[in-house]
Amino acid sequence: MGDMSKIMGGPVSTVPSAAGGIAAIANWCEALQGKSPLINALHSIKDAVLADMAILTRYSRVSGDAYRGLIADNAPHAHRTPSVQGGFGQDMLGAYATMAKPGSVWLHSMLDEGDNDALHAFHRARGFVETAVIPLGMDEKHYVLFELHFAHAIGPAEVGLINMFAATMAQTWKNRTPGVLTESMLNRARRPQPVTAAPILSYENPCRLSRAEYRVCLMLSRGLSKPQIQSELAITNSTMRTHLRNIYAKTGTTGQSDLIYALMSAEPATHLGLAGAVA
Repeated sequence: MGDMSKIMGGPVSTVPSAAGGIAAIANWCEALQGKSPLINALHSIKDAVLADMAILTRYSRVSGDAYRGLIADNAPHAHRTPSVQGGFGQDMLGAYATMAKPGSVWLHSMLDEGDNDALHAFHRARGFVETAVIPLGMDEKHYVLFELHFAHAIGPAEVGLINMFAATMAQTWKNRTPGVLTESMLNRARRPQPVTAAPILSYENPCRLSRAEYRVCLMLSRGLSKPQIQSELAITNSTMRTHLRNIYAKTGTTGQSDLIYALMSAEPATHLGLAGAVA
C-alpha cells in the first residue's frame, strides 16, 4: 500500500490543519457564487482533509442514473486507471441516497457491504481504502452527492474536519448560484475532443471501451434491455450503471437512446481518449 500511495500521490502520516480547512471552505463558498472555478474548490477540500480524490455528482431521482461528475484527482493522468466519469456515492448509500440528511457524513467502513461491487473494484484498482460521502441537497428531479476517496485509513482529525465541512457545504450548496454545477460540467465538456474514423463497435475500438463496456454496447446494439444485459453478464444494477456512465463519457453520448443511435450509426465516434481496450 505504501508504494501505491506514492504512485497516487497519497498523503503519508500527517494531520490536516484547521487553517487549511477554513481556506477550503472559503474557496467552496466563492465557487458556489460563481466567483471562482468549482473544480478548484474540490481540490482545495480534497487537500485539506488529505484525500486522494473528490467527486461531485448529480443523480436523477427518477432513474438513479448519474450524470458525469466533476472530479479532482491526485493521480497523474498516466496512473488514472480505471478512468472515472462519475461518483460512487449512490452505489454506496443505496436506498439511503435519497433519504440521507444534507450535511451528514457516511463512511464506507461504517456501512454494510451491500451492492457496492463497482466501488470495491475501483478501490482495488486505485489502492483506496476509505470513502466519505456527503449528501448536499435534493430537489424534485435530482440529488447531489460529494465524495472523498482515501488511499489511507482516516483518523479522528480527518473525520472531525469532514464533519465540520459537511454542514457548511450543504448549507452553501442550498444557496448556490443557479446553474453553477451545470456550467462547470459544460466547461469541462468544451475541452477539444479528437474525432475517430471508425464506428464505436468496429474492430479498432476507437472509444477505448473496456472488454465489459464493449459487451454492454454490443448487447444494446442487438436490442437487449438493461435487465437482460445484467442477467446475461451476471452483473448487478450498480455495476451496470457504472458501465453505462463510463460508456457515455467515452462515446460522447448523453444517455441510452443517444448511445443506441450512435451504436447503430456508421458515422465516426467522438470520444475523450480515456484508457481501456477490448483485448
